[in-house]
Amino acid sequence: MATLFLQKPKPLPTLFTLAAVIVCTGLGIWQLQRREWKHDLIHRIDTRVALPAVPLPGHIDHPDDWDYRHVTVTGTFRNDQESYLRAQSRHGNFGWQVITPLVRPDGETVLVNRGWVPDEKRDPASRAEGELQGSVTVTGLVRLPWYQKWLASKFIPPADAKRHLFFEGDLEGMAKDYGLDVMPVFVEADDTPVPGGFPIGGQTALKISDPHLNYAIQWFSFALIAAVIFFLYHRRKD
Repeated sequence: MATLFLQKPKPLPTLFTLAAVIVCTGLGIWQLQRREWKHDLIHRIDTRVALPAVPLPGHIDHPDDWDYRHVTVTGTFRNDQESYLRAQSRHGNFGWQVITPLVRPDGETVLVNRGWVPDEKRDPASRAEGELQGSVTVTGLVRLPWYQKWLASKFIPPADAKRHLFFEGDLEGMAKDYGLDVMPVFVEADDTPVPGGFPIGGQTALKISDPHLNYAIQWFSFALIAAVIFFLYHRRKD
């Protein structure tokens, strides 16, 4: 009668399997940690967006405390100092988000993301009606600057300072282009219509993907598969 048992493990397959199991298990644990972090983020966003709008303070010492808060801010747009952030619309169409400095009565300047325009509407002359003049009040969400990390940063084009084109939320770069001293946050305007229809506000993405449990299961499965392959490779029947 055949008896199933293992051969003496070979050094190279053993080392390879141990490395694969350790790495895959570690990545699975990391994804579970990411899942916990993502749940905390979603809860924080949901809690903050549910709060009523408040006036944006004149000075912000801790920008993180204001991320995703509804605010109102009054001032005058500097329409001749727009920057453009490459972005998709809510319907998946590529275009640009229009970032415009807003000078408040107290002299502070905040960069307002007024919303999305298609390529053919990037030129302010093509949407002159929407270039609001005089004192305006904007209602929107506070957002922090954001930058691509690690390998992702290698795949985005550099900012075009001459044409004021950006591919990440580089608040400092946008301000530097025009020699501005600005507050450390963006205000992303809500979907209140503007004359002429552009820019289209309300572009803030509030739905956060949470695939980390699936990723964790995949990595743990890879670790298990590596162990099973090791067993099958070394089994022997007598």
